[in-house]
Amino acid sequence: MKLLLVISAVFLLAQAKVEKPHHQAKASKVRSHFNEPTPPTLEIGDEDYADPDNEKAILARSAALENGGDLGHHLFGIMSTLGIARRLGRKPIFALRAPYFKQASSNALWDLARNFPGLIPPQSIDVKHTYGKNFWPAGEDDLKLSGCCRFVDPEKSLKNKDRATVRFEGGYLQSYKYFQPYRGELNEKLLGNEALFTKMSQSLVSQEALGPDVERICIHTQRGSFLGNYHQASTFTFVRAAAQEVEGDNSIILLFGDDKTWMKQLAQKLDADGFDVEVAGKDGVPRVSELFFFRQYCDKVVISASSSTFGWWAAYFSQMKRAHVPVFYNQGFAKDPTYVAQLKAEDYYLPGWKALGLPNGTDDN
Repeated sequence: MKLLLVISAVFLLAQAKVEKPHHQAKASKVRSHFNEPTPPTLEIGDEDYADPDNEKAILARSAALENGGDLGHHLFGIMSTLGIARRLGRKPIFALRAPYFKQASSNALWDLARNFPGLIPPQSIDVKHTYGKNFWPAGEDDLKLSGCCRFVDPEKSLKNKDRATVRFEGGYLQSYKYFQPYRGELNEKLLGNEALFTKMSQSLVSQEALGPDVERICIHTQRGSFLGNYHQASTFTFVRAAAQEVEGDNSIILLFGDDKTWMKQLAQKLDADGFDVEVAGKDGVPRVSELFFFRQYCDKVVISASSSTFGWWAAYFSQMKRAHVPVFYNQGFAKDPTYVAQLKAEDYYLPGWKALGLPNGTDDN
């Protein structure tokens, strides 16, 4: 009996040594994003980067995306970049892991993708490579299209046409001529949320302003960062003169812009002058809906601060569906001569848009 107990004890002890506790923690399969290996750095060499389909590419940056501007800047940045890439027969690449691709650029792409689904080709987003300094040394730019508001022919400016991937450090790219040949196709991609945003845009104004017999004069205004000695901000002097210039029978002035307090003061002054006027806007409705209001409802358009990219795109949208809608803009583009020198009017304003050479007064009146 004692021998049997000893044998049993030895057997249980041996089993305890080889069996693992059933509650032992398993190795975690959760991967931390912050612990992921650094993506490969591309170097210039025998394998100059080309995508898996062996296409030529254009590695794109743009001040319009990088400098934290509004939706108007973002639209110029992406539309012009897509147009330039198409003109050069290259695939546009936005390298999200590259050291130069800052959060502002990622935010801009997200802003565009959310508002205009389908505009940015998914295959243009590169999350595989980082593109090191040897590939793109500081200051290198194969295209040199850094001006603000004028067109430079990309085909003539490209230095090395045989390079598999050209490096493009674009400026603000504010010229419709960069994407003009492809407007039909790109315009369709701007309208992915058309039905929703058009419906939402009706809440920006009163029911009376949407009446079938009303002529809607949409005046875009810009204050904010435009105040001072660089841009030409919207002023009461110019808006009043422009309203008098374009007013018709049974018309209503609809004011759009970034400064509601100032627009309310402006509306009071215009009302005192006998204009039928409303301040458009509604809290919680995304600003992109204003573009679709211009597209659907504006019968005349005035850009009172003509260097405003959002104002430019509002006017652009107004003629996407109804090419006959007249567009007027403030001939006073900016106050700073160096900024004015960057403007080439025929490259920036669409054909048929009419300049209003009216007084601007000061920022305060």
